Amino acid sequence: MCSEAIGEIWYFAYDTNLDKKTIVKRIGGYKEAKKALLRGYKIAFNSFHPGWGGGVADVIEKEGGVVYGVVYKIGKDQVSKLDRFMGVPEFYRKIKVKVETEEGEIEAFTYTTAKKRAFVAPTSSYVSLILKGLKQHGWNANIIESIKRELEDMTV
Repeated sequence: MCSEAIGEIWYFAYDTNLDKKTIVKRIGGYKEAKKALLRGYKIAFNSFHPGWGGGVADVIEKEGGVVYGVVYKIGKDQVSKLDRFMGVPEFYRKIKVKVETEEGEIEAFTYTTAKKRAFVAPTSSYVSLILKGLKQHGWNANIIESIKRELEDMTV
């Protein structure tokens, strides 16, 4: 069954939108959530966001890279809310991606920063929200610990 035919679409989150409370606050909820991997990309912090006081997450292509996250099934009206929140097209732009879930591959969209810079360190509160979201969605402790070490080395 094609989700888009009934007005639903998959959104891949890898940033603070991983946190369940945050995504609900921003778009009013979601229909379904699944752990997902985005292969061929890596997390980067290459854009400053004044609301966070530091760098915000981006995905950039990298051969052999992998980004851990979640796909949310959301309605088209929720996509519009999320676009506004994310600052499309000035701050972020949407890209189509294929992610791997336990049930197989899913076509989704995600966001990538529109104006990339050199590295911009994220704040510890920003990184904490990403890690909290990964845990909420059931990523195992070893993966979370590995990501935590990687991200904490980047914080201000």
